Amino acid sequence: MMDSDCLSLLPAVCLVLADPKQSPPDDTSLEKLLDWFKELHSHSNGQVLLQHQPCVLEFISSICTSKTTDPAILSFTLKLTGLLAATMQGFHLLEKGGLVVCVFKREAWCVCDLWEDASVRSGWLQGLLNMLNHQQALDFICGNGLIKLILQLQNDKSLFVSCLANQLLVHILNFLTSSNMTNKYLFEDISIHSITSSVVLLLRICSGHCPSSSQHIKAFTHLIGCCKVQRCGLDTLGALSVYEENMDLRKDIFGVLLDYLRSSDSHATVIKKTFQAIKRWIVVCSPFPDLLQFVSHDLFPVLEKRLCDLRWEVRDSTLEFITQLTAALNGNSGFTEALHTSGMVSVLLSSLADAEGYVRASAVAAVGEAVTASFHQTALVSNSNLLEEALVQMMTVLSEDTEGFPRRAVVKAFTSWLKGSHPVTALDSSLSSVLLLGGNDFDWEVKMHTLELAEVLMEKTLTCCPYAIQNFGSSKEKHFMQALSRLKDFGLLDLLLNSLFDCDRPVCEKACALLVKLRTITAETVDLDHSAFVLNVCGNRWGNEVQKRYFNKQQAKASVCVTNLVTGSGEGTDCDLYCIKDIGLPKILQILDLDDMQRMLTLSSDHVVNSPRSLMEDILSAAQQSEENIVDCY
Repeated sequence: MMDSDCLSLLPAVCLVLADPKQSPPDDTSLEKLLDWFKELHSHSNGQVLLQHQPCVLEFISSICTSKTTDPAILSFTLKLTGLLAATMQGFHLLEKGGLVVCVFKREAWCVCDLWEDASVRSGWLQGLLNMLNHQQALDFICGNGLIKLILQLQNDKSLFVSCLANQLLVHILNFLTSSNMTNKYLFEDISIHSITSSVVLLLRICSGHCPSSSQHIKAFTHLIGCCKVQRCGLDTLGALSVYEENMDLRKDIFGVLLDYLRSSDSHATVIKKTFQAIKRWIVVCSPFPDLLQFVSHDLFPVLEKRLCDLRWEVRDSTLEFITQLTAALNGNSGFTEALHTSGMVSVLLSSLADAEGYVRASAVAAVGEAVTASFHQTALVSNSNLLEEALVQMMTVLSEDTEGFPRRAVVKAFTSWLKGSHPVTALDSSLSSVLLLGGNDFDWEVKMHTLELAEVLMEKTLTCCPYAIQNFGSSKEKHFMQALSRLKDFGLLDLLLNSLFDCDRPVCEKACALLVKLRTITAETVDLDHSAFVLNVCGNRWGNEVQKRYFNKQQAKASVCVTNLVTGSGEGTDCDLYCIKDIGLPKILQILDLDDMQRMLTLSSDHVVNSPRSLMEDILSAAQQSEENIVDCY
């Protein structure tokens, strides 16, 4: 937030920004200035800045009346004025000086040609969007004929401008349609049942079915195949699933939704919307006994067909739908049994070899959810090879897939399985390979997901030990040491220590946080001395770093050690530890000085002071240098 020093610099900054002879600051600097103006203005409720800093009002006025204003500065001014007018107090102060009209009515500008610059048009829209927080702002927009111009900007050649125009219109409509009006007239004299029937009829018409009344056929022909209407209709149909009075229409609803899935003419986005609607209706209809018949005999065959669709988007949407549906019906034994006996799981497994990376990633998620569902049911007994086959294929994806998305999905699937309430001992044989492959992956997100898996494994192993319940004394230490040994065997400790020196900062930060957590758990559980739980530091990426850091610390503590090394008489000194092979885990964590590493890692790569004051000083400094260069030219 701006302090008194920043406010003292503000008049000079305003003068620089308003000076047409000065080159405007870059867009990033201007956006940061806007952010800080917004924060300061919100804290003062719109009064302090404008009342005690008249330079801001003078700046806005000078920009609007200048004949040589830079487009970037005008765009900044438009956005700033909108921010300042976002509160009623700020709006009144600006309106009192005639600045709201001066800024947002193009006719008041001295240079109308500036409107041709897309940044100015977007700044104008963003300014109005910033301001539209109260009724007075809406009255100003409507009363000054700005709606027509906003509508025209919907078709602007700049995509960014047209998107902003759409956003602004949505906000205006929200203001115009108050919740009280909506609640008063919505559904008055209209039953939910008739609305749902009408939506179903509309969707049938859009897919080519003729209405019963032949006299209206011509009026409906333009709706056939209209994707926009279909998508809106499907969204509406999905939203209507919350009303119980619609349950007797479920056969008609599922019928029209299946027709959309079966149709070869359905657009990929329409199919995605259809899946979303079906999922909502299946979830609310799950108590009905006829639902499983629909799923097994009607839905699953269509899904198998869609998983062979030539469009990868459709295959991807189908797999996402299966994943979401399986998760939503987790615990429904009937659905799980239908999923595993219908042959759907085999189709999912085959999708792991899809040609498209996104589809393979979705297939991994779908298989993972299917395996999770089987943990809760007896279906795993009848499909004893499901987990084994899934593990084999997923390990192949993790080790051989050339794209990052599928590999990330594999690690996330393992994390999900491990988080489950049902212990799965079959995973143990694969965890060490997952940690090794994931930790050495070239994709930093795969490495991050692997560390998340390591975190879950660490918590499960250390907090679920018998000592956590009722063991005390030497038994407590024994069980904790066994837990640590298990983590070591999985390769978790090597993963954390190697990741601590990774080339990607987020990976280092996560590894450091987990090592701090491990250190804390260790300290709270048992009193281990520095020689306890020895690790071999040779042959590891992290081992050389630990030895080097230890040697540097020893040098700082004992200068005699350096002398002995130079003269070759270093035998028997502490410096020999630089070449040792085994160091206790507590000692390693001490040598690494995790707290200092964590502090350094939290500093951004550009950790130079980044504040409102420094930014303002940079702007003023750049202006001064510009003036000096002009003088030098003469």
